[in-house]
Amino acid sequence: MSLTDTDRQPTRAELNKIDDQLELVENGKQKLEEVQEQLIDEFMNTFEKWQDMSENIDQKYSDAQRKFDMAQAMEGKVRLRSVAQARKDTVEITSSVNNIAGVKIPNITTVQSAESDLTDRGYGVLGSSARIDEVASAYEELVDNLVRLAEIETAMQRLLDEIERVSRRVNAFEYQIIPNLYDEKKRIERKLLEQERQETYQLKMIKDKKEEEEDEDPI
Repeated sequence: MSLTDTDRQPTRAELNKIDDQLELVENGKQKLEEVQEQLIDEFMNTFEKWQDMSENIDQKYSDAQRKFDMAQAMEGKVRLRSVAQARKDTVEITSSVNNIAGVKIPNITTVQSAESDLTDRGYGVLGSSARIDEVASAYEELVDNLVRLAEIETAMQRLLDEIERVSRRVNAFEYQIIPNLYDEKKRIERKLLEQERQETYQLKMIKDKKEEEEDEDPI
């Protein structure tokens, strides 16, 4: 039998069953609301991290672009292109899962930082200059921050999806299941009241008829 079954028999047992179900779903709704609140708090905290990281990345990108423009002006496009082509390595990332308020949030990190020593950049000390090294360092740092930003944005999306899912369940309890149970409870209560009135009336009729029969009996 479902929580909103409208084929219930109008009995005291069914009325007690509805009361038990109301207690169950109201407790369930309360727990869902607590989870919803935790998820919203976590989302707001994550959103603040996203804002800070976005502003930080904007600044780092502007700084890296400024250094690139300066190096290009001083070193020339050909040399910068040659240095860039010397970088053959790629950034390897890995992911794990964190459990936040029952939600699985991916934790994305680089296997190792994109930042590297001068000797590991592929173009060698002789092919380098202070300006080129500054550009390389600025963009390596920017890559690390972009990976972190991707993790935060993924966490935000997962949290939003879960908040929406929990909200739908809370609304189903609040606007459908619980009201339906109360309506069914009222329906049964009305039926029971009608039955009681009918039984009272029948008992009165029986009593009146008995009294009439007693009055008609000879002494």
